[in-house]
Amino acid sequence: EDDEGTHTYDYDDLYRLTEVTYPGPSTTGYVYDAFGNRTSMTVGTDTTTYAYDDADRLTTLTPPGESAISYTWDENGNLTDRGSDEFRVGL
Repeated sequence: EDDEGTHTYDYDDLYRLTEVTYPGPSTTGYVYDAFGNRTSMTVGTDTTTYAYDDADRLTTLTPPGESAISYTWDENGNLTDRGSDEFRVGL
């Protein structure tokens, strides 16, 4: 408990955080895929979604009301591109 009230944390059967309730009407919810990757986070009515490749690497993040941000990885698992940002590995 803090100075403003009680925070409540809920977990699923795999001990993953599924919901946080803050003082007042504010709640944040989390959803996961079968591999434990977070697929969405909802704060109030705003939802951010996440997509992953077969190696469980983040490939797309879509914030509420915004364009998706793409992530690209090389064969060694290094992040090489994030949206408009490009990364050089091993130079």
